[in-house]
Amino acid sequence: PVNFGIIGDGHLELGHYELAFEAFDRMMQLRPSAAAYARVAYARELQGDLYGALSAMSLAADAVPPADLESQAWHRAQIGELLLKLGRVADARAAFMRASAAFPGHPFAVIGYARTLRAEGDVAGAVDALTRGADGTSSPDVHILLGEMLAQQGDAAAAREHVRRAEVALRSDWSEPRHLAVFLANHGRPDEAVSIAEQAARSRDDIFTCDALAWAYFKAGRLADASDAIARALRTGTRDPDILAHADAIRAALRQPAVAS
Repeated sequence: PVNFGIIGDGHLELGHYELAFEAFDRMMQLRPSAAAYARVAYARELQGDLYGALSAMSLAADAVPPADLESQAWHRAQIGELLLKLGRVADARAAFMRASAAFPGHPFAVIGYARTLRAEGDVAGAVDALTRGADGTSSPDVHILLGEMLAQQGDAAAAREHVRRAEVALRSDWSEPRHLAVFLANHGRPDEAVSIAEQAARSRDDIFTCDALAWAYFKAGRLADASDAIARALRTGTRDPDILAHADAIRAALRQPAVAS
C-alpha cells in the first residue's frame, strides 16, 4: 500500500489525476490507514467534494496512533483547513486549537488559527498569534500572511520586512516554484513570475501550477493565455479559494472592453 501511495503522489504532482486516484483507491483496498484516508481526502478535495474530503480526513485523524503527536497535529490542521473552506470558521478554529494542543507550535496549526481570527475580524489577534512564532520559522506562508496583515494595520516597514523574508524562503525551495511565481506576480514582478511558471509548467500539469501560470499571465497583461491556463486549473472541479478568486479576476478582465490607444 505504501508504494501505491507514493505512485499516486507522483501522479498528483504531474497532474495525472486519474492515475493518481486509481493508485489511492488501490492503496485503500490493500490496507485502510491514516495515510490512505488522507490521500482519499485530498483526492476528494481536488474534485470539489469538500464534505467528502472532511469525512475522509476525520477518519484519517482517528486512525493516527495517539503517541504520534506531530501527525495528530497535521491531520487536525487539515481538518481545520477544510472547515475554513466550508465557511465554518468557529469549527475550524477549534480544529486548529486541537492541533496546537497535540503539538504546540505546529506551523499549520498556528497559520490556520491566525487565519480564523482574521476571518472573524480580529486582525490584531491574528498578528499576535503569528508574531509569536515568526522569529523562529522560515515558513514563507507565515511571513506572507504577516506581511498582508501588517500592511492592513498600516505598518508598512514591518510588512516589507516580512515580504522580504518570505521571498528569501520561497527562493530557497525550488521544489515548489509555483509558490514563488504567484508571490512575484502579486508583488509587481510579472515577467519573472511568467518565466518561473512557464518553466514549471513544462514538466507539471497539476492544477496549482496551471493556476500559478494563469495568474502570472494575468498580471503580465496576457489575458488570452491566462484564460487558457485557468481553464486547466479548474478542470478537476476544485473549490480552492485562491484558484477561484484568480478565475473570477481573469473572467472580469476579459469582460471589460479594450481601451483604445
